[in-house]
Amino acid sequence: MEVDFTQSDLRNADFKYCNLTGTLFSNTILEGADFRKVINFSVDPELNYTRSAKFNSDSIISLLFKYNIIVD
Repeated sequence: MEVDFTQSDLRNADFKYCNLTGTLFSNTILEGADFRKVINFSVDPELNYTRSAKFNSDSIISLLFKYNIIVD
């Protein structure tokens, strides 16, 4: 694991253009955080507070990772 953001308050954090490989988000406040243009990340909306967080269409797939859904 690279970074553990468990129980962190990351309101309005700007992750644009970041590579978040190995980053753990659990019980993290991500309200208003910007995940547009992020690569290699996974955020579970059921385990994190993601209200008003920003995602682009490419990064939105990372929110569905745990469901093993295939999107073409």
